[in-house]
Amino acid sequence: MGSQIEFIEDGVKISQVDNLRLKAPITLPIEKTEKYFIVKYDRWGIYLFVEKVEDLKKELVEYIQMLWKEYAMAPNHTLTKDALYVKQALNLDWEVIKE
Repeated sequence: MGSQIEFIEDGVKISQVDNLRLKAPITLPIEKTEKYFIVKYDRWGIYLFVEKVEDLKKELVEYIQMLWKEYAMAPNHTLTKDALYVKQALNLDWEVIKE
């Protein structure tokens, strides 16, 4: 299926990650430090940093896939209160695309 993640100005726009599609695409700002490019999004618990901006796409795809598997698909009784918040946010923001 592929992913739809693109760099725009000082941010990264996310529409789709493999078979997961955002109900409304979002753009996350990219912070720049002397050494790192940083993307964070508290709602999903994302905090990524890379040395090369082109590595952000791969890291975002892998992290979102992990979040979906470990949080969105997990039984509620196995998650902490904070993890349940992330699960709820993921399920509200994303939808699974059937092939």
